[in-house]
Amino acid sequence: MKISDKLGKEFIIKLRDENFRNFKNQLNKAQETTLEEFQNRTKNPNIDPELQKTRDSKMEFLIGLNSEQSVQLEQLILSIIDNTNFLMLREAEESQTDNQGIGITFNGIPTSEFSQELLSGTLFGEYFSWLETHSELGRFEH
Repeated sequence: MKISDKLGKEFIIKLRDENFRNFKNQLNKAQETTLEEFQNRTKNPNIDPELQKTRDSKMEFLIGLNSEQSVQLEQLILSIIDNTNFLMLREAEESQTDNQGIGITFNGIPTSEFSQELLSGTLFGEYFSWLETHSELGRFEH
């Protein structure tokens, strides 16, 4: 496997699929409980009250979603993840020429050293094929 393919696999699995899975776990947990059950649960006294309030507010929001809203939120979250990854790869690609910004190395090798392996010619262009090859979640979400 080419080093660019290995980078793509790690990038997609860790920065796309894992992020989305974490969100989906929260959403599933929320949908498996009622607002009353959530509000009556025992709270952890070791958590900062402001942090607890923020967490509770998020969970109450997720609990209140109907199935259509949940699907829409899933699409929105995946879209945000995809756009963030795409923009980060574009920034890393553009920074290769002027050394002013984000750089990416993989296994200690700067991406500029294996950019000739990229079928699309750019890291951010490669993101689309990495999704098809390595993601459990499907295509790029606009």
